[in-house]
Amino acid sequence: MRRMLITLIAAALLLSPVFAQQPLPVPGLAQRDPLPSFTEEIYADGLSSPTAMAWAPDGRLFIAEKGGDVRVVSAAGVLLPTPFVTLTVDSAGERGLIGIALDPDFANNGYVYLHFTEPADNGNPPRGRINRYTAAGDVSAPGSKQNIVFLDYSSGATNHNGGAIHFGTDGKLYIGVGDTANGANSQSMTTRHGKLLRYNSDGTIPTDNPFYGTATGENRSIWALGLRNPFTFAVHPNTGQIFINDVGPSGGSFEEVNLGAAGANYGWPDFTGPNSDPAYTDPIYSYPHGSSGCTSIAGGAFYVPGSPYYPASYLDDYFFSDYCFDDIWVRDSVTGDVSTFVEDTLGAAPVDLQVGPDGALYYAAYGSGEIIRIAYTAPPSEGELVGNGGFETAIPPGPSTPWQEWKLTAGAKRSCGSPISGTCSLRVKGSVAGAKATQKLYTSGLVAGTTFAFSAMASGKNLAAAPILKLKLVTDAETKKLVLVAPTGTFAATLLSLPAEGIAGTTFLKAKVQIKAPGGSGKLWVDDVSVFADAPDPRLSTWRGG
Repeated sequence: MRRMLITLIAAALLLSPVFAQQPLPVPGLAQRDPLPSFTEEIYADGLSSPTAMAWAPDGRLFIAEKGGDVRVVSAAGVLLPTPFVTLTVDSAGERGLIGIALDPDFANNGYVYLHFTEPADNGNPPRGRINRYTAAGDVSAPGSKQNIVFLDYSSGATNHNGGAIHFGTDGKLYIGVGDTANGANSQSMTTRHGKLLRYNSDGTIPTDNPFYGTATGENRSIWALGLRNPFTFAVHPNTGQIFINDVGPSGGSFEEVNLGAAGANYGWPDFTGPNSDPAYTDPIYSYPHGSSGCTSIAGGAFYVPGSPYYPASYLDDYFFSDYCFDDIWVRDSVTGDVSTFVEDTLGAAPVDLQVGPDGALYYAAYGSGEIIRIAYTAPPSEGELVGNGGFETAIPPGPSTPWQEWKLTAGAKRSCGSPISGTCSLRVKGSVAGAKATQKLYTSGLVAGTTFAFSAMASGKNLAAAPILKLKLVTDAETKKLVLVAPTGTFAATLLSLPAEGIAGTTFLKAKVQIKAPGGSGKLWVDDVSVFADAPDPRLSTWRGG
């Protein structure tokens, strides 16, 4: 009989509070050719509502927390206990510390720029501010604070503040500012709200701004208008191209990715999404709101690594996320096609994306207080052995078949299409004891005498009880369960494996892999879940999840 391998790679369980939405139907997604697996791993945790982040040239990561702290992760990946600086902020609604950028010459001057909401004081209402601080090692130098830009809010609303700040390749500081929940602001040249602003690094206004000669005062900083809430945007580090993510309203509207251009008008509040009015600039990509009412485009990073880490097909592509739906998409730089990169992210509410010095994509998970690294994993090598089964692992790919079906109960969450294709992941969310997720296996090609082996990699943190991974096989003569039991407590990546076993009977009725959560507040990560089957049917091909 031909020896086959069914592989379920990178099924990740996260036992933490539930943050879930139904999958977002995004039209026009292109199917990218299958690539080797990508996996998610926690780079830093224990954060409080991270909103934005920036990499330093020396490999440190600076993270803005909504409540006003700037945290630093060392180049060795350790979250330092002492904040870089702690600001007093108004954190009501969408306010707080909402943007961070490092000076292009940070290696020499140590300048860190922060966008935050200043609380009401001495009868003055809250307002936005851009301050600059100078780094002295891992903390800000005493007395180094400099006021760069003030943004008076035009309403008492606590939403649509914008947030992101980035330096362009021209050395100018760009600031995304929302309409403060007043759509009329976006088309008015007498306010900076609903705009992308452009300043010199010292807070003065460049004389080559598009409206410098026609606007007055601080409004001469306006670089583009007609935006609703450009909470995030990104600058291509080589070309200087800017992509602006604009969050749309609920009720049949769109989330947008806009190509930044000096003097452009993106149409809000008259339009969201595609339009035919030549006075406005169409988005280069848009997608409609989901039925849940919560849709919020976020993230934004061009894949331009210092040293390539992902496959070359991703170079110059644009990655963006949705805060509500825990998804990350990628726009092809050549074709403009948009495809799913990560469906159902490990961290809750991906709000900012950055390419790290190692060439991996990182995202800030606002809802779970984590920084997640998306690692690239090469295909498994041929000839790999599990236990003492000794089965071959070289398998030609087979067609997708209807057997790929998730059955989910007690807090588990479906994250893959049906049939499964491309990259996806499996996880159980919540602390409900007994929460489980089940993967059916195709059985029509399994015959009497088929032999199975079962293995997985697992690591855990603060597990009060032992998680269970189970392979259940049912024939007309026997029900067999191969059970892997993970340790309790905290443990590093550990191989769990069982030797090969046969099963009696002439007809297979059922075969499935089940992962069962132990309950409690711990975390369990499961990777490389593999079922080896000595079977003749070519449809038993490799399946990988990311």
